[in-house]
Amino acid sequence: MSKMNPQLKTLLAAIDNPVRVLSPDLKDKIFKKYAREALDRGLGLSSWLSVMTATAITLKSSALMIALYNHATAATDLAESVVIAEFMRDVGIRGIAVIGIPRVVNMLTAFHDSLPSAVRSSLKSTSSYRAEVSNIVSIQRNGQTLSKSVHSPMEEAMDRKLARAHPDLPNYLKDHIYGGLLMRPQSRAGGTAGRITTSLSAVAYLRADHGSSPQLLGHVFGLQRAWGDGSWELEPSVGSAEGIQWLTSDEGCVWVLEMIDDLMSAVSHDPIDHPKIVKGKL
Repeated sequence: MSKMNPQLKTLLAAIDNPVRVLSPDLKDKIFKKYAREALDRGLGLSSWLSVMTATAITLKSSALMIALYNHATAATDLAESVVIAEFMRDVGIRGIAVIGIPRVVNMLTAFHDSLPSAVRSSLKSTSSYRAEVSNIVSIQRNGQTLSKSVHSPMEEAMDRKLARAHPDLPNYLKDHIYGGLLMRPQSRAGGTAGRITTSLSAVAYLRADHGSSPQLLGHVFGLQRAWGDGSWELEPSVGSAEGIQWLTSDEGCVWVLEMIDDLMSAVSHDPIDHPKIVKGKL
């Protein structure tokens, strides 16, 4: 292979190497704060871990992601530490649907390489999913079910809007993103994101990426619909019924958005130019 021009190498390297400085009080002011508030509300670790993991991946901060993992596993044994690592990378792979493949692959690779060797060697290493003739119908059905749960009663209107953008979009999203990616079979208990944490991570990916307000609003509503249609019950590890009812309320959604913004500010030290949150409103 020919030698690359130094100027080209410099330009390529400059694009994908943001300097992310972690705030020294990140652990006390962000990790502990939101973990404590979640516990007080009857919510489990996955409620805030999914949000923070998606935010770290969006920011391309492997230092933040491993700091988050170290905090979440500070008092766990090897088996539980492995489950937490698998959960974080499952939140990560779902980010492909929102922020794309390159960022997710790079972050999950860096995360894997930063894990303790005992955890790394214990991670699940065989695929849980492959589209085949025998499961295509169930993949399509699962995709339609999840899409309806997230977007009802606006699903048909959304499909028409997507089809105007490109006629293949509605079916592609349902069959390949919702059915093929987001509704993959669960692995070991606790190591896979479910209905609630998928919506939480989607909100975090969009919020931390500064954009796509129609999609962000849609996924906030999708999170809230999980309570109304009862699909929250598919992921009991997120918390108690009372906790999830609060999490899917307007107040709970404000808490999620504030968590993302606080974490972004603690990492970048730059002011976040999102609209100011007004308590009790979205």
